[in-house]
Amino acid sequence: MGFKGKIHAQLSGVINQYTSVTNISCNQVTVLNPSFLSIGDRVLIIQMKGAEINTSNSASFGMITNYHGCGNYEFANVTAISGNIVQLQYQLLNAYEITGRVQLIRVPQYTNATVVNTLTAQDWNGSTGGVLVMELSGTLTLNAPISLNGKGFRGSFACSNPDGGCGNFPNYFYAVSSGYGAEKGEGIAEAPANMNGGRGALGNGGGGGNKHNTGGGGGSNGSRGGRGGDQASFCGTQPIGGEGGMALNYGMGRLFMGGGGGSPDHNDQVGTSGSNGGGIIIIRAATIQSNNTYIESNGGDVLTLSNNIGDGAGGGGAGGMIVLDVNTLSGNMELRVNGGNGGNQQTTYGACFGPGGGGGTGAIQISGSAIPTNVTTQFIPGTAGVDLNSSSSCFSQTYGAAAGQFSPVYVFNATLPESHTAPDSLDIGQDIETCDVSALIDPGITAASYWWSTGETTPTITVISSGDYWLSVSSGSGGCLLTDTISVDLGSMSVDAGPDQTICQGENTTLHAVSSAGNAGVGLSWDNGVTDNVPFSPQVTGVYTVIATDQNAGCSATDSVTVTVIPPPAVAVSPAVTAGCAPLTVTFSNASTDCSNAVWEFSDGTVLTGCGNQQHTFLNPGCYALTLNMTSAFGCNASANFPSVVCVSSSPNASFYPSPVILNSENASSTMVNTSSGGTRYEWNFGNGASFSDEFSPVQTYPTDAFDSYTIRLIVTNEDGCMDTAFAHVYVEGGLVYYVPNAFTPDGNEFNQLFKPVFTSGFDPDDYNFQVYNRWGEIVFESNDPVAGWDGTYLDKLSPEGIYTWRIEFKNSKNDVREVVHGHLSLLK
Repeated sequence: MGFKGKIHAQLSGVINQYTSVTNISCNQVTVLNPSFLSIGDRVLIIQMKGAEINTSNSASFGMITNYHGCGNYEFANVTAISGNIVQLQYQLLNAYEITGRVQLIRVPQYTNATVVNTLTAQDWNGSTGGVLVMELSGTLTLNAPISLNGKGFRGSFACSNPDGGCGNFPNYFYAVSSGYGAEKGEGIAEAPANMNGGRGALGNGGGGGNKHNTGGGGGSNGSRGGRGGDQASFCGTQPIGGEGGMALNYGMGRLFMGGGGGSPDHNDQVGTSGSNGGGIIIIRAATIQSNNTYIESNGGDVLTLSNNIGDGAGGGGAGGMIVLDVNTLSGNMELRVNGGNGGNQQTTYGACFGPGGGGGTGAIQISGSAIPTNVTTQFIPGTAGVDLNSSSSCFSQTYGAAAGQFSPVYVFNATLPESHTAPDSLDIGQDIETCDVSALIDPGITAASYWWSTGETTPTITVISSGDYWLSVSSGSGGCLLTDTISVDLGSMSVDAGPDQTICQGENTTLHAVSSAGNAGVGLSWDNGVTDNVPFSPQVTGVYTVIATDQNAGCSATDSVTVTVIPPPAVAVSPAVTAGCAPLTVTFSNASTDCSNAVWEFSDGTVLTGCGNQQHTFLNPGCYALTLNMTSAFGCNASANFPSVVCVSSSPNASFYPSPVILNSENASSTMVNTSSGGTRYEWNFGNGASFSDEFSPVQTYPTDAFDSYTIRLIVTNEDGCMDTAFAHVYVEGGLVYYVPNAFTPDGNEFNQLFKPVFTSGFDPDDYNFQVYNRWGEIVFESNDPVAGWDGTYLDKLSPEGIYTWRIEFKNSKNDVREVVHGHLSLLK
């Protein structure tokens, strides 16, 4: 027994699945519905009915004369499923009769499991159900009960009594349709249609009450059921109620459900039906741990029918069966296989009518030699019904009805049957593949009989078409029918050129074909110059066909494969401008197709990534190249070089200073000392709204009749049209007067060695800050002293030529307003 189920399952409700068996042969069973089965499943095969009974019209009616396969059962493993045929690992131990309601039940497997709500089984429906079975390698914990009460053989309620007439109807069987006897309860035997009614028991099914208004007999199992109550008192009180079911023989190692109670005779259709018997519980586990709960399979009670105008009452169902193949039973536990109570009478009529008989008790089978002290058992027979009508002459009396008999049935040291005998095997040879138009199948087997899928019954057959052919032979061992299948492929061979391929243009690929006959002795010829299993590099998409030829048989086959060649992505770039003045910022548009990734490499060392548009600033003059490396969505690569994609011209440097900066009535003119470089054209705006000049170093005169200041602008243009602009100020004395030069030459000579603003009036020298920045935004000089200047050094080294930014923050002494001025200067060498 192997366990492959859940490690710890939570159980409740119904855990089994069931299907009817329609045929059995050795180790194969044909079922009605195999949909819930899988290879490797554990199953239980059990025959529910099929017993033969005495059919004489006497008190012996219903006694079992031959059990046949009824109650036979065994466990098995599923190894194959084909259509509705389920193949088992071993040939079956027992014989089964399909007419005896054989069912196949899936047995769930667990390591450990806990019953969290009531665990039960499908109701017996006449073909399947009524059984709960499971296997555990570990512990089954009972936090809730296991109950199959009333899940067994069915009680009956069929009766055709048309009126309330009396008469003498003493027989043990009638046809229900006759109206003289009600239907017998269901049990392990079945009666012909002309004997399905009347007071005789039907094996362990309770007898039906005879006319008029008698009670049904109780079902039986391990002990016999009680008979039903007598005929209505106004008819003579004859003892012709249904007989209790017959007790079953548990000495054969078989399992039985509790019998159903018999139907009462009822002409007003208000009697109570017979109740169902209990089902079968089978548990195989290492341990059962009970938390003060119980396992039960009791027969069903018949409910009291109130205000009945005078029909009989049904018989109680018999107790079922509990089978425990368990090493250890732990905790307080109770096992119950009680009979169901017969139906009471509570009529509105003054006469007496037949109550129902009580059901017999069931059976308990365990693998041990005794019931452990922590386990209690119940074998309580069902009580007979009584008359509850206080105005009746038989008030509180059973009126001929009897309780089920008390006879506890234990089966100790029992084992659960399972076969380990493997059926013989059959091998009819290797599959056949030939170029011929026919083939002889000769399995070389001697057998008592042959049955081919073609319908032929000869030892060998010749086939003229390709396909699968099976042969079944009688093995002579246990009646097993052995079957094997062979595949025949005639007049053809096949070749597989391999799967279609997709590659990037320029890559190598290899084509390799395989024939159905293998490649030994088979020639492979490709078109388009391809050699099998030799790399080549196709440039365009193409279809390649191979012909495989069997050098010996002459058969050939063809197949084709498509090699899709993906071209590289088309690389294209469009710059917004191709020329300009330094510093020049350019946006590059990626006009390529099918871009998944891109790397932009500029000749100035800059590397950018991404398929989208890119922007780059060129700081220095010169022509620059771009290399764009791209990868497509498929993974194909392409690269393109764009030489001189952008050319950058140098810009002039505008620089000057007025001399003098501070003007007055004695000196109203200032010379613009032009220190610019790289220019060819100069445009001066002197800030007075009227005066302009294109001289190199013009002289400008300003009015001195009032305090004022003027901003002078110089625009320098070179031959490429690149421009630069510089500003300076002149002041007319009388107010805030300061001057900031825009260039200086710290080259070690005696002139223009310091860069500093010149404040002469109008500011607070105690509230002053002066800063100089390089082009990276670093402060290269700072001072709060109005007379201090920058000597061009930074970190004790002379700074390079270039453009620098200055910032001055001071307080105006005239109005206490803080002012910030800034500009740029040129450091020249």
